[in-house]
Amino acid sequence: MDVANWFWSDGPAPWETVDPIYYPNKNDLTVYEAGGSMESLGDCRAWVYAEAIKRGDPMLERGDYECGVGYLRSFGSLGVYRMTLR
Repeated sequence: MDVANWFWSDGPAPWETVDPIYYPNKNDLTVYEAGGSMESLGDCRAWVYAEAIKRGDPMLERGDYECGVGYLRSFGSLGVYRMTLR
């Protein structure tokens, strides 16, 4: 993790995956859809926007999202990542 933080402080390191988390209602972050591990931030964003389009929110006016980079561990039902990006 230290090497990733030193050299890839603003994005995923080549060996890290990116996990998309889509919130259909940005006012209720307890409801979410998680996608599978992806190779890039671009893939994460594409998945999120596809989910938003399915729910009639193509501009993400009602929803929100995160791209979890470098999964570290679980804390209860929450995933802990090296960083989260949009």
